[in-house]
Amino acid sequence: MEGLRLGAVDFVYKPFQSEELLARVRTHLELARLRAQLEVRVAERSAELLVANRQLQLDLVERRLAEQALRESEERFRNMADTAPVMFWVSGEDKLCTFFNKRWLDFTGRSIEEELGDGWTASVHPDDLERRMNTYSSSFDARQDYEMEYRLRRADGEYRWIMAVGVPRFEPGGRFAGYIGSCIDVTDFKRNQEQILATQKLESLGVIAAGMAHDLNNMLGSIFAETDLALSESPSDSPVRNSLGRIGAVAGRASEVLNLLMASAGGHDDGVALELIDPSSLVEEMRELLKISISKKAVFTTNLAKDLPPVRANPTQIQRVVTNLVINASEALEDKEGSICMTTVRMWVGPETRINRLASLPEGEYVLLEISDTGCGMTEPTLAKAFDPFYTTKFLGRGLGLSAVQGIVRSYGGAINVKSAPGKGSTFQVFLPCIREHLEAKRQATPAVAAKPAHRNRTIFLVEDEETLRLAVSMSLRKRGFSVVAAADGHDAIRIFRTKEREIDAILLDVTLPGLSGPEVLREIRKTRPEIRVIFTSAYDREIISANSAFGGESPSAFIRKPYRIGELVCKLEEALDQSESKEVR
Repeated sequence: MEGLRLGAVDFVYKPFQSEELLARVRTHLELARLRAQLEVRVAERSAELLVANRQLQLDLVERRLAEQALRESEERFRNMADTAPVMFWVSGEDKLCTFFNKRWLDFTGRSIEEELGDGWTASVHPDDLERRMNTYSSSFDARQDYEMEYRLRRADGEYRWIMAVGVPRFEPGGRFAGYIGSCIDVTDFKRNQEQILATQKLESLGVIAAGMAHDLNNMLGSIFAETDLALSESPSDSPVRNSLGRIGAVAGRASEVLNLLMASAGGHDDGVALELIDPSSLVEEMRELLKISISKKAVFTTNLAKDLPPVRANPTQIQRVVTNLVINASEALEDKEGSICMTTVRMWVGPETRINRLASLPEGEYVLLEISDTGCGMTEPTLAKAFDPFYTTKFLGRGLGLSAVQGIVRSYGGAINVKSAPGKGSTFQVFLPCIREHLEAKRQATPAVAAKPAHRNRTIFLVEDEETLRLAVSMSLRKRGFSVVAAADGHDAIRIFRTKEREIDAILLDVTLPGLSGPEVLREIRKTRPEIRVIFTSAYDREIISANSAFGGESPSAFIRKPYRIGELVCKLEEALDQSESKEVR
């Protein structure tokens, strides 16, 4: 044989080959087989590594996508939390806070580093901290929702009422992960609610006061009528007349105090009728009422000038001005001991005294009402806004307000000035122009007015449910030459009027009657006697009657408020009958 090729080994067969050569051949063959197996294993492992590498690349891509999604989710959460209209926080299972949104940080004026953990408790009001933490901890341990109010310090230092709501949060597997909560500033809402409740209470008080005033004015009306009747029947030299006069004066004063109480409770004025008044006498009459209206720690004194010239004003409005300024002075004491002094004096205002708020006052003589206190005083910014409408330094607005006080004073041609400094109290000066006339004596019994001869034997239909007043007025009118027909309720009034309608010349009609009301009686009467003169009377103010009574297109000829004096009533009746006669002549 020339030769033989086996694998990579070439050899020539020789009959006499040694064993060594044969071994070498076998070794080479085994190496070739092993190399082939290795190559297969390498190829298989390379394929596995390629697959693993590709899987790793896919895992890395998925991880990057997951991280990106997490970042986007966190950004969305943070953006949502920071733009939420509430303060927002998150705590871990260890009760320590791990997140606060931007609104919380803006509210407290602190950094996130300061607030994390339990740093946020530094802004809680000291009086509320223990209650806040007890509620938080107990709810946390019980894994239950909670809701509470507490005070939190705002960046400007003011403590504001916060409504806090917290709920537990759990991971998808159900493991407790902590709490998430929100907080809302409810200070303004609470103030509005308190103001609404205060307004409702005041309205309720006004309703109660109006009802009480109605009954008390009816009683005072009876006292006036009986007093006038007794005076008309007493001899001119009888010592009883002095006692009766004093009774009438006391009843008159009681009526004025009742009107002041009604005004303080939100009642109405009987129009804006002006009269000559003595400010010193007015303040003197108010002294006791003012004393019980101010702080128990305030010492109230007066220095009232005698024989002041009169001022022309509405007494009720001036009483409101004085009451408002004195109550303001009391509140300026801030529940501390101090004094309030009320002074009246006659004063000349000339060019040298017309400064600040007095610059527009004409030169002349004025009565000065001055209310001074030793309270906290006012800063320059507060003083500058003191007379602005709707401005108040009180938690809830009360009283007239200085803007309304100034409006009343200006309507009389006067002015109001104020002097004040922090810690040095305040002095309010009210200037009212004097009237160069002698002040007529007030609260004296109205002299009896005799009926004109032309009106004698005229018939007055008196509809009044208060028996004492009805009897006294009937007797007094009869003594003055009138004939009187009386009725005690609405149904009785209609029945009597239908039987005597041609005999009746004028009607004195109470607004509030049992059965049919005064307006209902008026409508029935006007169906057959549209021209008859009807005078409404009531213990309520005329404004209240006009606002709450449906006249059905009709209105009374006149109005007289209880308690009235017989002389006033006779004047009203004379006027009504004069108007009736003038219509008949035409």
